[in-house]
Amino acid sequence: MGLISDLEVSEALEGLDIRTIERASDELWYDLPVRFAEPLLRAVARLDDATVEAHPRLLLAAFFAHAFISSPGDVSLARARHFYLTRGPHYAARLAAFRDPGDLVAAGMAAMIGARMRGALSTAERIGERVEHLMGRVDVYAHLPWSRHRSGSRPGWVAAQRAFVALFDGRWDDAIGFLNRAFLEIGPPPHHHVAGVNACANLVFFNACHGYTSRAREWLVELQQLPPVPEPIAHLAMMGADLGRAWLAMDEMDLPRATEAVDAAGVATDQVEHWPWIASTRARLDLLLDQPVAGLARLEEACTAHGVTLSGAPGGGVVQRAFAELRLAEGNGTTAIELARQGRSPAYVAPAAARAYLLSDEPRRAIRVAAHALRAHTIGPRAALDLQLSLAIAYLRVGDADAARECAEHVHAMFQVVGDRTVFRDVEPSELQMIWAVAPRSSAMVHEGRAWRRAKPRIVSLTARERLVLEHLAGEASVVDIAARLTVAVSTVRSQVRSIYRKLEVRNREDAVAQAVALGLLHGRPPLDGDVATAPRAPC
Repeated sequence: MGLISDLEVSEALEGLDIRTIERASDELWYDLPVRFAEPLLRAVARLDDATVEAHPRLLLAAFFAHAFISSPGDVSLARARHFYLTRGPHYAARLAAFRDPGDLVAAGMAAMIGARMRGALSTAERIGERVEHLMGRVDVYAHLPWSRHRSGSRPGWVAAQRAFVALFDGRWDDAIGFLNRAFLEIGPPPHHHVAGVNACANLVFFNACHGYTSRAREWLVELQQLPPVPEPIAHLAMMGADLGRAWLAMDEMDLPRATEAVDAAGVATDQVEHWPWIASTRARLDLLLDQPVAGLARLEEACTAHGVTLSGAPGGGVVQRAFAELRLAEGNGTTAIELARQGRSPAYVAPAAARAYLLSDEPRRAIRVAAHALRAHTIGPRAALDLQLSLAIAYLRVGDADAARECAEHVHAMFQVVGDRTVFRDVEPSELQMIWAVAPRSSAMVHEGRAWRRAKPRIVSLTARERLVLEHLAGEASVVDIAARLTVAVSTVRSQVRSIYRKLEVRNREDAVAQAVALGLLHGRPPLDGDVATAPRAPC
């Protein structure tokens, strides 16, 4: 059977020939909703709901048709996004009923994305595992390299979707493994290679973001050798590469080139699932441009646009890390320390927390934070470089030259891998010279750019009991009520309240709560309030 012709597709859409439309979906993939969007949507609109739901390939093609012809704020696009949230659970419950590989993949993709949009990441991961298990039953080519016989199976799609689940869950190693697999499953152009191209582009970013610089550059070279993808989806497919180029340019302090790359990736307020990585990349650029206030405003705007709080933003901690870095640059060290202490992804915030303690002349606390992050978490070389540098400086300040020398050697090794010149931005030249003095072979590293002499950041440290009292104050409990709940004397609570006010530099309850929220000291009361997350546009 030859490739389906445009005339066959047009006649099938006009005559509601579902079998031929599904064949077109298998053979043309994205090209069907791209080139036949209007007639496809008219055809699907003529079918009853039960028929459409029984043919997930039709429904998925209709969703993409809506997405490709709609503007970001279009009502029809919002309705199309609603597809994942409403249809996903239905498909998840009846995956085993689909015998056609194309239907199984389409239903599984809808179910995975729907669960991911609801924040049910473990459910999404289980769905991905089940889809791959079932594919082994319905697709005799499931465990073979790609062939035209597998066009309906859409090689690379399931692995790419599982990668996004892992990324949102902060399992970076798993995500990179899935992306590698999606790339290896790449099909031939002009229709079947999009998932592989998208995986390659995302590998550029995630390797660059974590500091595997040489790997990121290798993936860039690989990407440049791949055929182009259809124009309507080119932006989404290549977004990861744009973000990766931005990180590589920032490492070299080439800020004009980095700005150009970030602008090409888009804005974090767009309804795309990539938004946490757009937001965190833009935040790093704002940091290097020495404009933390503007960066914070952009970060908050992105979270508001997606209906999430800063503390609840998806992406495995990248948004929280960006927030901590910007607040530290603004002079607020408490937020970074609190996020490292109680956040969902403390390893990503630990470098900022360690630097906050260093800037506040508390080297022993910096050592504790940095050493714990290095020991307790699997982190990439970028974070390791930052943490080892903080340790080297902290050990110098406490007079432990041997430990400082060992950490400086690690800094040298990590710098050869990452090449991130910006890591030295908060280090005074005199302290860098001291590091080179205890680790001479590391002197090949040159301090780039100006030394950012920041003012000592503000750090507010509350005792465990003061934190508990503060929580009750935020709940509008009276001093008498707080004393009763904690089974202590009223005078004791009054003393603790005075201590809280003194540390927060306020005079009343209202100002204390406002300050505590701004500093991140109140559990469940982050600096932004948000509603249920809206459903972003799905990745390629």
